[in-house]
Amino acid sequence: MKVKPKKPRFRLLRKMFSPVRKLCTTLDNVISLVRERVGKSVRMQLMATFIVCLLSAMVVASATDSYLSKLNRDPVVDYSNGAESIDYYARNIVQDLTDYIQARYDDKHEIIWEEEYGRIELEEYIKHVLNRWNGKTKALIVDMDGNVLYRSENATENQVDLHNTIRNAMNTRIDSYRLHERAEFSSFYPITINDIRAYVIVSGMPEASITYHEGGGGFVPVILGVATFILLFYFATQQKMKYIEELASGLLEISKGNLDHRIVGKSDDELGSLANNINFMAEELKNKIEEERRAEVLKNELITNVSHDLRTPLTSIMGYLNLLKDRKYETVDEAKQYLDIAYGKSEKLKVLIEDLFEYTKVTNQGIQLSLEKVYLNELIDQLTEELVPILEEKQLVFKKEFSKEKAIVFADTDKMVRIFENLLTNAIRYSKEQAEILIKTTVGEKHITVCIENKGEPISREDLDRIFDRFFKVEKSRTSNSAGSGLGLAISKNLITLHGGRIWADCKEDTIQFFVELNKFS
Repeated sequence: MKVKPKKPRFRLLRKMFSPVRKLCTTLDNVISLVRERVGKSVRMQLMATFIVCLLSAMVVASATDSYLSKLNRDPVVDYSNGAESIDYYARNIVQDLTDYIQARYDDKHEIIWEEEYGRIELEEYIKHVLNRWNGKTKALIVDMDGNVLYRSENATENQVDLHNTIRNAMNTRIDSYRLHERAEFSSFYPITINDIRAYVIVSGMPEASITYHEGGGGFVPVILGVATFILLFYFATQQKMKYIEELASGLLEISKGNLDHRIVGKSDDELGSLANNINFMAEELKNKIEEERRAEVLKNELITNVSHDLRTPLTSIMGYLNLLKDRKYETVDEAKQYLDIAYGKSEKLKVLIEDLFEYTKVTNQGIQLSLEKVYLNELIDQLTEELVPILEEKQLVFKKEFSKEKAIVFADTDKMVRIFENLLTNAIRYSKEQAEILIKTTVGEKHITVCIENKGEPISREDLDRIFDRFFKVEKSRTSNSAGSGLGLAISKNLITLHGGRIWADCKEDTIQFFVELNKFS
């Protein structure tokens, strides 16, 4: 037995309410979008606040005016309804007679066949129509000369001044008849009876009716509406105004030098953005001032260190030159020896001044890099060849373990030469004699690492952490004749940082290693 699949329940209801559901979803999206736009714009918030306050003020003013108008109603005697009744009676007479004549009048016998009245002559029907109103209203049918052709029973006129009657009737038409004093009202309409052009004139005293005149609230609704708008706008914008005061107070606090002061961002609109920008400005000012203070401290330290490092060779040079000047030497060879020593000290002084000048340029970001593709293996290989004479003086050898893959970086060639020249010279200067200096390059996925390793006096962990500081020298090497300016490693570190790389040192017993990591060119 096959079981029929059950139809989904409420499918019809879902179809019926599907447009409503879509409309609700669309409205919800529109409301969310408007709320988001308004939340991010102070201008939109002010516009929305103004519109809401204005509408609220208008509602209050309208309600107040309506209430006061009902409260201040004055009864008035009005005759306009009575005048409308008289005018309606005149139009009704014309309509009845016209319909009767057109529908059932026989020109030959002048007899109207009427189901209700039987055989009635035209004159009898006209009298019937003119007299079926109350006795307070007179009805006349007059020809163009003012002669009365037909009249109601309560009328006595035989002749009418048609010109004056029409003029008076025109002066008191319904649209202008709003009399509070009782006066006769006349209404007239043209009609044709037996080919005779005539007028139906109905006149009488209109009945009075009591109406109530609402005088309105005067200036009270306006004043109340304005007051409502001001109060609502004040309270609606009070929070924003307090936030603006907080911004002003925060700026004043920062201007006094409190750069740690921060303004809380309370919204996503322009005021919140302004608060974030003020905080960013304060942070930048704080960092800049701290950087300037550090630079001032570094400058003072630099002057102190330079004074010390310049004084030592300069004192030696002046001492030997004084010996030569005073001829305090015994032989020419001794004088030549004094001269060579002074010259050597001058060379060291020159190197120190050059290093100092370059370090100053690097630390003050006065160097512009000329970036290009640099092949590190070839560059280091060329440098080692140039350093062979110095190497042989200490009976040292270079051992090179270059990567098979090309080590290419995007860098300034001259600065790369300066970096590795400093590192290689440093390795030669502090290596043990008859030792080996290992140079190894490794190409990774994103970086290229160069390791320069030599055998020398062990360096403590504390000294390793400070080895790239300017003018820092390991104490054992400070008294050595081979000691450098103390700026080479600091210069190398700054140059590598400018290239987006990093440098560090390590020491395992008597094995000293310097590592340089640079971004791989791709």
